[in-house]
Amino acid sequence: MQISFRILSVALFALLAATAIADPPTEADQPAKAIESATTAEAALRRFLVAMADGDADAIERAILPHPDSACLYGADAKPPPFARNLANLKLKHLKPGDRVWISLTKSLVLDETYVNDDRAQITAPGAPLPFTVVRVQTEWLVSAAPVIAARIAAARRSDKPPAYCLPWSNDELAVAGLADEVVVGTYSLHPPKGFKTFRTGPGTWGWFGKAQDQERASTLLIMQTEVPDSEIPLSAHDSLNDALVPIADKYDEWQKSDPETGEIGGLKFARVSWAGVRQMDAPKWLRGQKTHGFVYLAIDGKRAITIMFQGTEPEYRAELKACNAAVLSWRKSIRK
Repeated sequence: MQISFRILSVALFALLAATAIADPPTEADQPAKAIESATTAEAALRRFLVAMADGDADAIERAILPHPDSACLYGADAKPPPFARNLANLKLKHLKPGDRVWISLTKSLVLDETYVNDDRAQITAPGAPLPFTVVRVQTEWLVSAAPVIAARIAAARRSDKPPAYCLPWSNDELAVAGLADEVVVGTYSLHPPKGFKTFRTGPGTWGWFGKAQDQERASTLLIMQTEVPDSEIPLSAHDSLNDALVPIADKYDEWQKSDPETGEIGGLKFARVSWAGVRQMDAPKWLRGQKTHGFVYLAIDGKRAITIMFQGTEPEYRAELKACNAAVLSWRKSIRK
């Protein structure tokens, strides 16, 4: 669903502002407890909106599908306590197949079962002209915050002096504190996550296992550097990203991926995408049917292609995905000889 970023930014602001005139809940309502467990799509959206209004980074992360730029949401819409309480009682509406959604001033979309089904809901709220997408992940519902994040990043790039929380592709102090000492990988370097164990699989390849005691079940961060023949050098990393995803997608059912993004890390332009899927039955026994999440970063540096990949399984993957994403954002040209 292609959405006007400008409209989306205005929509979320209007939604949060609208709560100022909503009927205040009583003490018996206990909104925080009511939305602690998002076992329905509506509860998941309320949890997300309350977390945004509270400016609570941890609560935001628990409420959304994993996204490498989720930090731009932290504190972005923080409001006084009455706003968050009123959000818990906000009137929400579930859309159904056949409903029409206006995605810009001149374009509309009629929803079908691609957008509304047993595992995906579209929900509108007062003051928000665009619906929120909420997705079921096993027994829990999570909000897809990608459109909101894209809107924030687009707004930051249009601004001469964007707010700090809107700056993508860089680490904050908390993320840096979770990284180990810098290591050299070819002519580059980065800081791997603390507690990860190194492994090598061959020339031009570096990897780290996560903290799980059973190494076969551990999350992995893998870096590959390959020389590309002159005749095969792509125009950009963005052009190559879909090709890099093909061998990964082939191993998973219920495949999902985010839209590709481009940005700069350590002076080098990268493209990246996040993905999720259920491992097929021909996988090792312990992996079969496991919901897996990951990301891929890809850069072209002269004749060299650099691919950085993470994958981890539920439920442990969240913290390690964030740590590995922070490791990638520490990437730079090595100053060591």
